[in-house]
Amino acid sequence: MRIPSYSSVLGFSLLAGLLAAAVSLARNLPEKPARSAGEFRQVPLEPEENADNAMAKLAEGERVAEQDPAAAARFYQRWHAATEKLLTKPGANYRAWYAAGWARRRIGDDAGAGAAWERAAVLLRGLPPEQGTLYDLACTLALLGDTDGALTELGRAIDAGWDQRRYTRLDRDFESIREDPRFQALLGRMTPPRPRDGSRYLGS
Repeated sequence: MRIPSYSSVLGFSLLAGLLAAAVSLARNLPEKPARSAGEFRQVPLEPEENADNAMAKLAEGERVAEQDPAAAARFYQRWHAATEKLLTKPGANYRAWYAAGWARRRIGDDAGAGAAWERAAVLLRGLPPEQGTLYDLACTLALLGDTDGALTELGRAIDAGWDQRRYTRLDRDFESIREDPRFQALLGRMTPPRPRDGSRYLGS
């Protein structure tokens, strides 16, 4: 699923200067300690105001789970309760249902997760078929186990202009279809963009 981004591309020389300055500054800053499990439990949960914030919380929960599974389990319960609040608001959008699906899966409610993603898919199909919404529909269908549907919608997204190959390759939503030859073929249809000087973007 897409995470909204408002970054813009800088010229190569300006970018190089900024990177050099950032490295110099970082060398003079004290190292920030990793967040402890105790600190993590105090992280406020306010995803009811923003479905994208809810998904950012998921990423944080997964990081702490590697160090303290018990703390992560308690977090997922709190996160689940908070994301369910998203669904009580009038006009809850597909992102709210998508986030709720992940929250339900993390507490072991696979049937509830499927129901949430089914609702997200219904809402997505009612939106204009733009590259972003088609991509998100492909993600949702992959989570539902609809491999053929996911690949079809991803192809439609690419036809509509979606070209984020690296992002697509790493998207967790496509874990179930990542090794499918058809998915790999679709990745091959996406050409990484190039900056004006002709070099490739980092990570493309």
